[in-house]
Amino acid sequence: MRWFTSVLQTSFLLQYTLLHNSQFTIPTICGSLKVMSRLINKEWMNESDRGGHVYTKGVEDFLEFADRTNVTELATIPCPCVKCRNRMRHTPINVRKHLVRNGIDKSYTLWALHGEKPFVNSFIDPIAEDAHQENIREEQILVRELEMRNLVDNIHGLHGEYEETGGVGQEKVSEEQHFSSEKYNEYKRLSSEKLYSSCEGSETTLSAIVELHNLKKQFGWSGNSVTTLLIILKRWLPKDNTLPDTYPRMKSMMKDLGMNANFIHACVNNCVLFWKTNEDKEHCLQCGEPRYTVRSKRGGRVRKEPLKVLRHFPLIPRLIRLYTIPWIAHEMTWHDRSTSSWEYMRHPSDSPQWGMFKSKWAEFSNERRNIFLGIATDGFNPRGIQSSSYSCWPVITVPYNLPPSLCMKREFQMLSLLIPGPKAPGQDIDVFLQPLVEELKLLWEKGVLAFDSYEKESFTLKVMLMWGIHDFPAYGNLSGYRFMRMRLNLDRELFDQKIERTFRAARRLQRKNNIIEDDERRDAEGYLLDANII
Repeated sequence: MRWFTSVLQTSFLLQYTLLHNSQFTIPTICGSLKVMSRLINKEWMNESDRGGHVYTKGVEDFLEFADRTNVTELATIPCPCVKCRNRMRHTPINVRKHLVRNGIDKSYTLWALHGEKPFVNSFIDPIAEDAHQENIREEQILVRELEMRNLVDNIHGLHGEYEETGGVGQEKVSEEQHFSSEKYNEYKRLSSEKLYSSCEGSETTLSAIVELHNLKKQFGWSGNSVTTLLIILKRWLPKDNTLPDTYPRMKSMMKDLGMNANFIHACVNNCVLFWKTNEDKEHCLQCGEPRYTVRSKRGGRVRKEPLKVLRHFPLIPRLIRLYTIPWIAHEMTWHDRSTSSWEYMRHPSDSPQWGMFKSKWAEFSNERRNIFLGIATDGFNPRGIQSSSYSCWPVITVPYNLPPSLCMKREFQMLSLLIPGPKAPGQDIDVFLQPLVEELKLLWEKGVLAFDSYEKESFTLKVMLMWGIHDFPAYGNLSGYRFMRMRLNLDRELFDQKIERTFRAARRLQRKNNIIEDDERRDAEGYLLDANII
């Protein structure tokens, strides 16, 4: 009956187009039939044999469909394989490789990111379909403009879409609060201002400078190279374009979009932080060392510079911002949806410690959006010179709510502290951890208000610090034990004896090799002497 119904629909379309519109020709009707045949067979997605004819033919049909509906004029498309899950863009050739190697995400049944729309009627009007295809580009332009406006709203803590739905628990923001901030108004203007007056695409001033800045960071461009590129782009674009002239100007336009860092002065001997009650002190209360060093400038000016500065990157705003992006907010609850594996450990949620934490603090684990954190630290030489002994210690926090494919990505590893050198903090690292510890205590005891953009509701976000990942020296520093030094002191004599025996054996081997080399040299000289005589 299904094929009979499709035949009736086809005959009806032929009669309708021939009787009611004389402008339709046979190629036009064939094109309309092609539109009707766009109901693609997706049964190949469930094939287990990814090297078989059915699966490979389905991959080719998918790529052909994505190319036909690609109106963005980009050389890349979202990759729907089980690893990328449409979060990464690749060329069609690499997408084909990923689909064959990794398999397609079977939950991706509606190819919305590749131009497919939900099928509503059994009969497709060709004129309406053509008009729909013409409007795809306009819809995508509106979507990109909306994304930039939502980005500005999320950075300033405003969630307009949720307020329209009238959800419960979200604090309403009055119009006076919306427009009292000059920075907010300026970024809203940049997010809606076209790159030039005749621009038909979705490019705005804010989207252009954000993409250029991302390219600079991705490929390591210098500031002068970006300035040169801006000059060339302004010459190519119409005269009324809104691009900045130089990179410093572009950077100043974006400085309030990112996360701010707190610069906290510290004692040169790692005694205290000049923070909170000690913020106005000029000397260390324990060792008496000065806080500043005085440097004289030209013209007799004097400038005070701090001897040591701790850089603190607040953790709370970044954790809240994770839930302002819908797909990340959804992935942050993966640990609650996944099932533990008893055969192998793919994620810390498969460990018995994870289950112990959830059972011991049931109230915390009942809210699946609460975050399980890990902490890691180690020293490194930022100058990259082996002759220099400078040691800088970053403190990194990692949210383990995310799936294995995301939790160890660089984008989700959050630098919280940057402890300066030139020497390692050692047992005094607890002095520098005070700002981070204060944030973690607040997140564990009281929590902070956050907005879930995926479920469109507010909730109280809490955080649990589960474990630390360090090497043994760093583990000894954070735990407060000196067991490494004690072990070395106990084994000092054995260590010296082993080194002495190794040194003596090496000397004996070296003497033996020198004797052999001398004998070979004398034999060679004698042979040459006999040859010359002959």
